[in-house]
Amino acid sequence: MNASMPSSKQVLENLSVPVFTVSTGLTVQVANRLARERFGWTRQAISQNAVSLLSEPELLCLEPLIRGMFGERTHEAGAAGFALSLLEGETASDAVAVTVLDSENKAATARRDALLAAAIEQSDELVLVADDRGAVRYVNPAYQKTIGQPRTQRIGRSWKEWPGYEVDPRRFDEIQAAMFSGEVWKGDIILNGAPGARVELKSTFSPVRDKKGGLTHFIGVMRDVSRESDLERQLNQVQKMQAIGTLAGGIAHDFNNILYSILGNTDLTLDDVPKDSPAYENLQEVMKAGRRATDLVSQILAFSKQNERERAPLQLQSMIKGALKFIRGSLPSTIEIRQNVDPRCGTILAQPSQIHQVIVNLCTNAYHAMRAQGGVLEVAVSEVVLDEGFVASHPGRKPGRYAKLVVRDTGHGMDAVTLDRVFEPYFSTKEREVGVGLGLATVYGIVSNHDGLIEVTSALARGTTVNVYFPLVEEKKAPPKQAPRASTSPDRRRRVLFVDDEAAIVRMACRVLERRGFEVLAFSDSLEAYESFAADPTGFDVVITDQTMPHLTGTQLAKKILELRPDMPVVLSTGFSEDLDEQTVKAFGIQQFVMKPIVPKELEKAIHEAIDSGEDDTSASEREG
Repeated sequence: MNASMPSSKQVLENLSVPVFTVSTGLTVQVANRLARERFGWTRQAISQNAVSLLSEPELLCLEPLIRGMFGERTHEAGAAGFALSLLEGETASDAVAVTVLDSENKAATARRDALLAAAIEQSDELVLVADDRGAVRYVNPAYQKTIGQPRTQRIGRSWKEWPGYEVDPRRFDEIQAAMFSGEVWKGDIILNGAPGARVELKSTFSPVRDKKGGLTHFIGVMRDVSRESDLERQLNQVQKMQAIGTLAGGIAHDFNNILYSILGNTDLTLDDVPKDSPAYENLQEVMKAGRRATDLVSQILAFSKQNERERAPLQLQSMIKGALKFIRGSLPSTIEIRQNVDPRCGTILAQPSQIHQVIVNLCTNAYHAMRAQGGVLEVAVSEVVLDEGFVASHPGRKPGRYAKLVVRDTGHGMDAVTLDRVFEPYFSTKEREVGVGLGLATVYGIVSNHDGLIEVTSALARGTTVNVYFPLVEEKKAPPKQAPRASTSPDRRRRVLFVDDEAAIVRMACRVLERRGFEVLAFSDSLEAYESFAADPTGFDVVITDQTMPHLTGTQLAKKILELRPDMPVVLSTGFSEDLDEQTVKAFGIQQFVMKPIVPKELEKAIHEAIDSGEDDTSASEREG
């Protein structure tokens, strides 16, 4: 049993704390494994009496204590992190046993401190430490990455100083008050620098206190959220446009019905008023205002339409006119608009709302370049031929015929460095409230998606010119249409079935059409209209129906009518519909698709064209038969 018990040396060796003994000559006599690892001693050096207490800086504080214990025969003593005991030997010299009490805690603390320091140094978040007077004592490398300045220049300066940037001083007052109150402050700090330089920091500042509760330091941890804020602003802008689109779509039908009635009744009254009377001139102004309101609704719908359709043949000439109308009201009188549009320019294949966006963005950029001093905004459209040499620098583009859109301004222009970056997302020379650098990037994306090219030339104080090229498409020439026939005697026998759920429009349409020689049977209920048609399918020459109605929509009514009489000319009108366009409507067999509000002359023209189209189709069928 005694043979299996561990010896004193084994016990010492396996203790869970570092322990060693020191001789009167202050050399280490015995040391267990943890002590040897802790101080880097070897068994051989200890056995050779070669390890001196005085060679270890950390142990120098023990020298006077150990000497005192030997001299005064003091059995117990202590120092910070150490416990000492006098060992009196019967046959050997005395020794002092030293137990290291906090070595594990110190090692753990050292490891933790090293890890913490590495984490702060390598963190992407900006860390700033300032003393109670506000002097910066530390900033991590993220400071230089975020602010663009050497962090060494920040040490010792006031934490309120951000060289090259302006900050609302009230922010600093809030933070400082929170620190001295022992509270944590959270919020955003906005740094405004040179044009286009803006840093938004989501920040948390925390106080550091001593044992008595006094403020010794405070720490700020800041994350650069500039890009996220830009994206959020862009998302908000998109959501605003979606809201405008939803609002416009929701009110367009009702608003266009109101305009329909205003324009129609005004037109009727113009026929009854002498042209030399003041009332006639006043009514002409009402007509102009009504048409402007119609254009405005159309522009808002085109600009904010949420569902993009497939590309369709489009002429830039008409888009230029619409876009300039859209922005003209926002331009000051100091900016002159010049148009140089070639009416012979061909057709491109494009999405109208996106082309509208391109034109508006380019004109808006030109306006911002001239708003301080005024100038000339020139917009031109022409047809050009691009050869192999020109398109060689634009991979993926083919030579051929292109529509060339030019937007030129006489503003402040750009230097070479700025010009190189104009298409970069989030790069902008405007104030942040004016633009966040997505305008030209968006234009570039739209042009590229339309297989086009874009080039920008500019120089300081010499203005900017943007050339955009869209490939032209070969147009299939439609057979010439016959001019609308005048209201002659045969037309007076034309019988019209008119359907609209607005009673005011029904009454107005009856008066307008009857005055132009048509016989009209009108309904505000689509089911009643269908029943009347079904009772006498050959008794009508043309059907005019609104799209948005209860019971049967316009397309549903047209389908049922065409089932009874396939050659029946149908005109469909609508104030707004995301699901309908001219191509879709004609797939139903409907001859004409018109947008409300419709002035009487346009309504009469649509009726004649529908009737003529129906008669042409009938004649062609007869010839084939």
